[in-house]
Amino acid sequence: MEVKTETSEKSLSSDCEETVQLTCQVGPESTVERIDTNASVDPVPETIYQSKPELWNFIICTALGQVLSTISIPIYFPALTVLADYFDTSLDMINLTATMYSIFQGLSPLFWATLSDAIGRRPVYLMCIICYIGANVGLALGRSYWVLFGLRCLQAFGGASTVPLMGGVIGDITSRKNRGGVMGIATGLGLMGNCFGPLIGGGLMSQWNWEGIFWFLMGLGAFVLVVIFLCLPETHHYFAGNGSIMPQPWLNRSPYAYVHRAVTGIPFLPTDPEYEQEWRASKPKINLFQWLWLLVQPDVILVLAPMALHYTTWYMVLTIQSTRLASDYKLSTTQIGYTYLASGVGTFVGSLVAGRLMQWSFQRYVWKRKAYCEEKHVPYRQSDVNIYIARLDLCFWASLILIVSTIIFGWTLENLVPFYCPVVMTFLMSGCATFFMSASTTLLVDIFPDNAGAAVACSNLCRCLLCAAGLAAVDKMSTAMGPGGMSTLMAGFCGLSLLCLVYLLRYGEQIAKKRKAKEKARREPSAKC
Repeated sequence: MEVKTETSEKSLSSDCEETVQLTCQVGPESTVERIDTNASVDPVPETIYQSKPELWNFIICTALGQVLSTISIPIYFPALTVLADYFDTSLDMINLTATMYSIFQGLSPLFWATLSDAIGRRPVYLMCIICYIGANVGLALGRSYWVLFGLRCLQAFGGASTVPLMGGVIGDITSRKNRGGVMGIATGLGLMGNCFGPLIGGGLMSQWNWEGIFWFLMGLGAFVLVVIFLCLPETHHYFAGNGSIMPQPWLNRSPYAYVHRAVTGIPFLPTDPEYEQEWRASKPKINLFQWLWLLVQPDVILVLAPMALHYTTWYMVLTIQSTRLASDYKLSTTQIGYTYLASGVGTFVGSLVAGRLMQWSFQRYVWKRKAYCEEKHVPYRQSDVNIYIARLDLCFWASLILIVSTIIFGWTLENLVPFYCPVVMTFLMSGCATFFMSASTTLLVDIFPDNAGAAVACSNLCRCLLCAAGLAAVDKMSTAMGPGGMSTLMAGFCGLSLLCLVYLLRYGEQIAKKRKAKEKARREPSAKC
């Protein structure tokens, strides 16, 4: 009689549940037995980094990486008209460089994030930041519009991928129970680039002209590179397991991991007897088209469509804010930079609130599920909680506030109401748009934890490509329809997109179950001997 372990599924929860599936082969026929080991087996933590200081180390490292992406567009806004004059070109051509940045911001993570699912998070982080630093040096020294155009694409190719990489790292070290809170804090700190980017850009413009912006970004990139090299350990489950094994590739090893080993004795080196006994995921394969499979999943489409529309509406508003305040309100570059503080603070607050509310919402549905299981006398499993409802039910309120504030912003700007009124509206819009994005991104990581990088890359692709189209059309739409008409139109699109969420809340679980059934049917022939 031969006993073969086929899969081992471990899900961590407050109830410490664990299920192991064994395939027992006797002669030509095989049967599958599910054995509940809830009472006899201690749960294995998803990561050895359980303490608050260790979690904060991951949050700070990933947030700093994300700042490189989030600061690179808004720090550019105060310089738009100056760059148009310097390169003797139109504002539309300068806006085109922002559009191309958004396009590459969406496309580059399809390569980098998918690669990180195969070779680990840490090497890809380092390669992306080095690429970003080189692009900024070229931008600071360039004196041609087409150099600006091309290197902005290269800048996005490197820096923009830090956002999905953050999703991959957070997905590796968290479970559904605490993922919302950790993701919210990391996203909120990472979006500080949106908060202070325009203000920093305005200050640099007043002192060193537009070149100072790119020299600053180069220095910031170098600082982040050093921090991540020293402090970010590998989290990919194949290379590091749950953090208890030292990765074999040298680039996946961090000084932080060696310090942690000196203090605690973990992670184990290949020479340690415990090394082979530690859990690790199966060997990944490089599949650069994994994102394409994710992108055609019905629930992914239904999540991404409204999220991309809300993000595009938000960025279109931020773009016309700069040009309208300069042309209609005659504000200086520095003053315009100060007005973006409202949207930046709203972004930061929205992320932190999203983390808290997502954690509260998930726990609320856990309590409801436990009460149901006790009433029906059936065993409770955390995986039975409807994750679609737990993550998305509060998005309707965020969307409603965004829609109303967008309409108010447009019409107050068009009628030359004192500028602080539309600026306050950007605070509300930014907070709600960030809430919507945080909830959507966290849901994608929940649905596809083994492909977290590729899942977040899909999110990046959709929102950035749609945003690029919006940025390309924003000036013409604003001129033809006025800020009020444009804002009302985009708010209407956001409202219609909520129908996707209504359908997803009703049928999301059924879609997920059908996908799992298809995957199981596809794997069964290869499992038989």
